[in-house]
Amino acid sequence: MKKMTVFFISLMCMCLFSCGCTDQHNPENGGGPSQTAVCRNAMTDIADWVANDTEANIKKRFELYKSMGVNVLRVEMHWYLEKSEGMWDYYAQFFKYMQWAKEAGFRIKLILGHISNPPQWYRDKNPDTYLVSQDGDLAAGSVSYWYDGFEELVKQKTSEMIVILKEKGLWDCVDFIEPALGVAGEPIYPPTWTQSVKTQKFWCYADNAIADFRAEMQKKYVTLDDANSAWSSDFASWDDVTVLKPGELKGIYWFDVLTWYRDSKREKVLWLLDYTRSLLEGTGKRVVINVPGVQYTAAQWNDALNSSSGGAASLMTMEDSDYLLDYAGETGEMVEYTGLTPGIENVEEIARIRKYIDDRGYGVDVWAENVGDEGTASRIDDLKELVIGNRLYGFDYTHSIYMFENDKVTPIASRMEALTELYAATDAMHSND
Repeated sequence: MKKMTVFFISLMCMCLFSCGCTDQHNPENGGGPSQTAVCRNAMTDIADWVANDTEANIKKRFELYKSMGVNVLRVEMHWYLEKSEGMWDYYAQFFKYMQWAKEAGFRIKLILGHISNPPQWYRDKNPDTYLVSQDGDLAAGSVSYWYDGFEELVKQKTSEMIVILKEKGLWDCVDFIEPALGVAGEPIYPPTWTQSVKTQKFWCYADNAIADFRAEMQKKYVTLDDANSAWSSDFASWDDVTVLKPGELKGIYWFDVLTWYRDSKREKVLWLLDYTRSLLEGTGKRVVINVPGVQYTAAQWNDALNSSSGGAASLMTMEDSDYLLDYAGETGEMVEYTGLTPGIENVEEIARIRKYIDDRGYGVDVWAENVGDEGTASRIDDLKELVIGNRLYGFDYTHSIYMFENDKVTPIASRMEALTELYAATDAMHSND
């Protein structure tokens, strides 16, 4: 008991020195953060705690977060707050949560959910927003990259979200923007953990996807004769050309399908990042680019080609990071590694990312969030080793539910202590930056 009393007293003392950010908010900087602000210790509450928990519980947790050295809260502005066309829920607790966070001195890392979790009324009106698998499954969680209105939709919903935040006086406490880049905000096709379908599949068989493939192949080959020659096929018309399903045919045709599937996603992701950067120019706010937990390997790509199968799950979801790291290196934006886990594969991947950045001389700041499960969230000392060992910019504990007892406010003391030490170690590592 004496040890715990001393620990919590020390936490409160630390709060006086470590909470908030240096030179947090500069009102002369377009309502954005100061360029000298250093906010790196983040916490993410689960969506239900943001939307439905009591004000008393939320504010009590905020005090605990501050005592630990947390200075950033990550929240997602969901598109489903638009209850019907043009009618946003201005009274949703999400906005109150942000206001309470602002009053408590936290900075915000905002996930802009402009393509994630489309409201059902929009889906019903625009069924071509669905991604469709080779078996006809409809994917939940994101708008299709092949939706004809993709770019206009993003522009419209982003504008509406930012206008609401400005009207409510909340835009000025946002320092970081994570644009949703796909399902669960990540730049990937739907993985099984986001779907009711539990066998990994390809998601490129909607009519608009097939039409896009056909158009891209016409650009590549120009004449149908040349396409047939390359594919060893005998299509009589371009209208007959379709997207192969896994196992149907080996060779150049399947190579073209996989390459188009990969590049379609990349094209839209890069457009999303360019557009977000254009909105934030001059504000001091920074774009945070989600990168997947793993990247498919050259061997997995070759195996998928040679077998004409789907191959590895990470290839079917097209989890590739290097083009995102290159983009961040060229633009000076941040990345967030979404899969920090003390498991072998993820340990190797975060080390690979660190080396990739260093080898190219990129000055890229790398956040990390842990995989959101109990087993990973409980191994905080191991997570700290990964953060410090890979010289990461900051850590975002995902989700805070793993730090509390069932009453939502009593911390699991060992985890709170370990997280406090993790945040302090990260600050110390960057003290001379």
